[in-house]
Amino acid sequence: MPRQAPRDREILNAVKDVAGLLLQATDWRECIDRVLACLGQGTDVSRVYIFENHPDPNGEPVASQRFEWSAPGATVQLANPAHQNQTYAAMGMERWLSDLSQGRHFQAHVDEFDASTREILVAEEIRSLLQVPILVNGEWWGLIGFDECRRERQWSEGEISALMAAAGIIGLTIHHHEEAAVLAETVRRYRSLFECSPVAVWEEDWSEAKAIIDVLRALGITDLRDFFVAHPGMVRVIASHVRVLDANPAAVRIYRAPDKNALIRQSADYLEHLGNVFDAGPWGRRFAELAEGATTSSIEKWVRTYDGEPFLTQSTATIDPDGRGSWARVLVALEDITERRRTGKALRNSEARLKAFLDNSPNEMLMKDTRGRFIMVNRTFEKLHGVSREEIKGKTAYDIFPKAFADQFTEMEQRVLETGESIEREEDFPLADGLRSYLVTKFPIADEDGNPIGIGSIETDITARKRAEEELRLAKEQADLANRTKSDFLANMSHELRTPLNAIIGFSEMIRGGMLGPVGDKRYLEYADHIHESGEHLLELINDILDLSKIEAGKIDFHEEAVDVVHVVRSTLVVMKERAETAGLTIQCDVPADLPQLRADERKIKQILLNLLSNAVKFTPRGGTVTLEVTADSRHGFVIGVIDTGIGIAPENMSKVMTPFGQAESHLGREYQGTGLGLPVTKALAELHGGTFEIESRPGEGTTARVRIPPERCIAPEAPLPGTAQS
Repeated sequence: MPRQAPRDREILNAVKDVAGLLLQATDWRECIDRVLACLGQGTDVSRVYIFENHPDPNGEPVASQRFEWSAPGATVQLANPAHQNQTYAAMGMERWLSDLSQGRHFQAHVDEFDASTREILVAEEIRSLLQVPILVNGEWWGLIGFDECRRERQWSEGEISALMAAAGIIGLTIHHHEEAAVLAETVRRYRSLFECSPVAVWEEDWSEAKAIIDVLRALGITDLRDFFVAHPGMVRVIASHVRVLDANPAAVRIYRAPDKNALIRQSADYLEHLGNVFDAGPWGRRFAELAEGATTSSIEKWVRTYDGEPFLTQSTATIDPDGRGSWARVLVALEDITERRRTGKALRNSEARLKAFLDNSPNEMLMKDTRGRFIMVNRTFEKLHGVSREEIKGKTAYDIFPKAFADQFTEMEQRVLETGESIEREEDFPLADGLRSYLVTKFPIADEDGNPIGIGSIETDITARKRAEEELRLAKEQADLANRTKSDFLANMSHELRTPLNAIIGFSEMIRGGMLGPVGDKRYLEYADHIHESGEHLLELINDILDLSKIEAGKIDFHEEAVDVVHVVRSTLVVMKERAETAGLTIQCDVPADLPQLRADERKIKQILLNLLSNAVKFTPRGGTVTLEVTADSRHGFVIGVIDTGIGIAPENMSKVMTPFGQAESHLGREYQGTGLGLPVTKALAELHGGTFEIESRPGEGTTARVRIPPERCIAPEAPLPGTAQS
């Protein structure tokens, strides 16, 4: 007994030292080796060690040795693989698992264990042991063990109580340090969020402001909202006692402050308004809300940056009163919502403009989602179908239209979604006023990433247009029929007139030539000349009418052959020479001798030349010049040009001379004989060859008429043609 008392005192002193070490340590792991040494020396054992419970990679509960102190001569077991990530059963400690997990100690001699456990203990030179549980926050965290390798040892209740106290101190220290680590991590995360937040955040001290509000309430002011509205000066007094304690970088950036120190220690009214006119309204609402028990208060207000630029903000104050309700700290988060408000206003204006545009459109307009449900319809749709946009929203075409029409709409909309392209189709729909025709256009509506989010539709009433098109088609058919009837009539009449006219011309020629004997009176010869000239003129008119009517009726004969254009030019000039000399004109000809042959109808090419030259001679005053030019190449084809120095054509009369029977002025018809068919016939003959006809003219200066025949009608000559046509 005398020997036991000093040992108890040594153990108690060791426990006291352990408590001192753990209380002074910032991290219990840094001093645990000294703690185990104190306990080992105080208990005079071979080894002191700590095992920690933890899950293995598969989540199963295991234990591992973390720390150890060994007396001189004892074998160190800290590196023993059998002490790492093992179950208590595998380590031979299953016997005392129940006691330890319930907070009870366990002691035994090696001889008291079964053979398998005894083998494990003997291998580690253990003769007796004591194991005490370590509890952290009421949960079994692990154990502290004491091995005696020199002798068998029986621990007294006093020793065990002291060591249980030591294990409790270790558990409390671990719990305290774990909580401190969690708190430090929480503070670190809070500070990280505080510093990195894109929103302006700062801490404020509201203790003085709260004291002023308490005085107002003590004076019997119960309705603080009305009071602050009536006394804005008091609001500013309270705000001037709100002090800023800390501010994050976002606050510095949003306020464009020089640095963080420019914001800290300022009063809240200075920070939010920077000396400008103080708006008491939002502040009064915030003070009243928090005084009435709210823990948060959100307000909107205009403030200014350090360089004086105003911006709209939304700030939320979150108050965390301490146990005495002193409002020592208030966290304020502030956002610049100027752009958001401007964007929102612009969006609302855009929506209003779109709605006005849609509702005032005479066309039906609507939008559906990708499932065919109506999202929006315009006023025209409402009127035509007798349903309001509120009633139709969320419904499908099958709720509004007969199934046949709903099927058509659905089929079009599915194609739009599948192809991503617009579809346009004409459809007939029965309405209250009868069957009406619509041009239906459906198109995809996509989000900013190009994904379809809906379908738009524009339905235009084309009933009147369709009716007009049908009336126009019928009128055109009637006009075509009338034109064909006219052409047939003119062709028939021309044939009927040419037979007696040829007889008149023939008999007049016989009289002029005295084929049956001399004419008694010379006046009969003059009359015969007049009859012959009038007959020739009338025959020319009838031939032109017949040609034009055949062309319009599509019945003109067209005989293609290889035409020697130089030969045609010479024969034409022979015919026109006498007319030109009689009119006192000069005809010049510029036609290369090596012109290629032309694949054409020779008679019609000659008629083109005669018409152009006759027209030029007719409208060129005495002493003038008429020039005939013909060129040919692989790019421009054949170009037949007639240039005169005649009276010309005014621009306003150009279209008139190109119409059948049209003449520039009515007095010209009396001064110059003609039917007005030469140029229209020439144009028709040029087009018959796939060519074009064009006129350039200036009044008083002359006219240039050109017929262009495409290059593919040129035929390369086998040999050069001799000479050049001259006149």
